[in-house]
Amino acid sequence: MVLGRILPAILAVLVLVPAGQAQSPHRRPFYRSKAFWIAFTVDVAASAADVAGSQHAFRQGGHETDPIFGARRPSTARMLAIGLPIAFGTVLGSYELHNRLPEGHWWRNAAWAPVAWDAANHARLAAHDFSLMDSRPRARARLLAPKGDNR
Repeated sequence: MVLGRILPAILAVLVLVPAGQAQSPHRRPFYRSKAFWIAFTVDVAASAADVAGSQHAFRQGGHETDPIFGARRPSTARMLAIGLPIAFGTVLGSYELHNRLPEGHWWRNAAWAPVAWDAANHARLAAHDFSLMDSRPRARARLLAPKGDNR
């Protein structure tokens, strides 16, 4: 399995790289930063809307196409348990990159691009899932039919 070979390397990078870098005394830790929590809240809200939209699509007969969830119709808890750590890692990585770049560096604000892309993508997917609401012609015909008309 490829992930079994890659995972130790990823963990080693995450553990060893931050330990070798000195933290400046004026830098705030992520958990005290408004920028971090605002970005995290926006990303989680978009992810939650996507999960709710996916659950709605499952009830309409749809299925999940993202293989990371491992099922055609994963539960809400499973989707959140997989998606929230990914969102946290994306925001934390962007926050750390933003703070490690010097003031005025042109990449400093671009460090937030992965978070913006992730939130926009989740919002787009949620909008798509909710657009499936009653889009089947038969269901719409039943809703619009007068009482007593059983089409």
